[in-house]
Amino acid sequence: MAPSAGAVIAALVYLAVPFAVLLLYPALSRMDRSLIEAARTLGNSTIGTFFKIVIPVNRSALVSSSVTIFVLTLGAIIVPQVLGKPEHWTLSVLITDQAIYNFNLPFASALAVVLLILSGSVVAAVMKFGGEK
Repeated sequence: MAPSAGAVIAALVYLAVPFAVLLLYPALSRMDRSLIEAARTLGNSTIGTFFKIVIPVNRSALVSSSVTIFVLTLGAIIVPQVLGKPEHWTLSVLITDQAIYNFNLPFASALAVVLLILSGSVVAAVMKFGGEK
């Protein structure tokens, strides 16, 4: 693959999917099958059953896997640096580039604070709005 944004996204998805599967499989395997059968008996389509039954029942597992994948891809340095052009680099790659290769520690520190605020706000939003209702 030539260095591009598509290559970076494909590689990050390839790295993140096994972690999502590991987090979602126990919740999906423990789900009561009678809920799905009841929804199908009452006339729901397969897609309707998925969106009305499966997703709400497994909401906490979906939220936890989403946060885990977000944190995993947020810290990815090697994949974007190897598979992407400089305009496709993530914030963590820019911080590494400024700190190690350009010796611009004040700018790298400022970028790190931006990254910390961004990730903290996402985690705070998930904790506030992603909890059980």
